[in-house]
Amino acid sequence: MAFTARLIRPTIVGAILAFSASVEAADIVNVDELSAAIKSGSNKKVAFLTQANFDSVHNMLPSSIEKVICDNTTQFSLICDSVTDMIELIKNGDVLAGLISGLPESTHAPSLNTFSSTVVSTRAMLMAPTQSSDTPHGTSSTSASSYELSLAVDAAVVSLQQAGKDEEIRLANMPFEFIAVHTCKGSDLTAFSVPNYASATGLLRTTLDSRVLKVGSLGPYDWGGNDGNYKVTPHKGFYPDWFTEFCKQFNDLTGADGVKYSSQGAITCTRVWQLSSAKVFKDLFEGNSYVTEPYYIVDGFYTGTGETCSSSSDCRPSVSGRENCESSKCAHPKSPRTRHFRSSCSTIGVDSTFMTKKHVETAVQLQSEDSSTSTGLIVVLTLLGICMAFFCLLSGLLIRRELKGKPLFNKLKEPVLQKQDASGNQIGTSA
Repeated sequence: MAFTARLIRPTIVGAILAFSASVEAADIVNVDELSAAIKSGSNKKVAFLTQANFDSVHNMLPSSIEKVICDNTTQFSLICDSVTDMIELIKNGDVLAGLISGLPESTHAPSLNTFSSTVVSTRAMLMAPTQSSDTPHGTSSTSASSYELSLAVDAAVVSLQQAGKDEEIRLANMPFEFIAVHTCKGSDLTAFSVPNYASATGLLRTTLDSRVLKVGSLGPYDWGGNDGNYKVTPHKGFYPDWFTEFCKQFNDLTGADGVKYSSQGAITCTRVWQLSSAKVFKDLFEGNSYVTEPYYIVDGFYTGTGETCSSSSDCRPSVSGRENCESSKCAHPKSPRTRHFRSSCSTIGVDSTFMTKKHVETAVQLQSEDSSTSTGLIVVLTLLGICMAFFCLLSGLLIRRELKGKPLFNKLKEPVLQKQDASGNQIGTSA
């Protein structure tokens, strides 16, 4: 029986643990439950890839939330630099939830609950306008104007969408979801005029002459193999593939003069990396990059470029005169991005996804781990039962025969040796 007890114990323990796990922590599967958990629970930490991701959904969550931005800085004694880091923080219980613009990779899906943020954020490529009284944060010279470049960018974006390339790219990076939010309809491409090659001005002229389109980019970060992993070469994911297709469309643009933009050689789309959006925006204003990546959130905020300063006179112009020097950094009161940047036609719309720990998975895993033990236990117990029944039946039969004087097995008789006498007759003797 000791053998049987050892086999049963893991199954019982597994069942107890599974039940305890399911009772101890209920799964969070929608925004209302997440908000309630933040309000009433001890863990109020939620991870976001960028500040803009938080800004896009902050009104859906309680003010008591403790945000963790995955920008490779330490916050609340936690560090996060990628979607993988975020998922590990969720699974370990270090953060209550995380937000990404898509879905987790299939390898992580069994451990996570995923649900809609219920907020659709529009994405686009941002550019700096020319500085004026209306747009004091713009570029300082007409030679750095992004107006004609924006016309070319819009034409390339709409051509990409009209050809259905964004959907092809989505299917090539599953699981990935987006919403077709088109601020520019592609039913008539002639509505999106392309500046002529020879007469192009501003940053478009610079791009055509140098054969380089400089693109402001965050990172390089790893936002997951579906969204974008910029720490591997070549970069992988929806946004890197979308950007590659955009660059092809940009090269293929032709103005009314019939001259293709790539007629003098292919234009290279080169990323200008910065670790924060504030520094990407600074590059736009100063002409170090000409346009941002396609993933920038239009409804995000502008809060300044974060340059080092000793006084506000060191900071760039703003509507009120100058940005403020706060804690030795140039800052701007939180303001909609649409008031500071020129936006391209929308690239995609994203219904961002919250991820939470799937506590019920613990029970499922335990039951799965015990399933092989349970099956083996059943087989062993069945065989033991058959053997025990046979043994009892045989023992009963032996006892009954003995009591009746008819033993099942008779005592062996000693053999008799045959001998002959002097006359040749056989006589029997015992051995």
